[in-house]
Amino acid sequence: MSWEEVLKHIHQKEKKRYARYSWGVLWVWLTLWALAIGQFWVGRLNGLPEMTEEETWVALASFFPINL
Repeated sequence: MSWEEVLKHIHQKEKKRYARYSWGVLWVWLTLWALAIGQFWVGRLNGLPEMTEEETWVALASFFPINL
């Protein structure tokens, strides 16, 4: 087995590992979003002080990994 083949094999394994990692990150991010939205609705249903629209968007935007 030549060095080129060895490096190609390692690269393919790395691509698969990072693909799995990115799906995991996406799953965690979507789960956090669902929990945040759920908490918002539960808070509204329990009669807690309602957030203003601006506060709601700030809370939801805090889950974005970038500044919008």
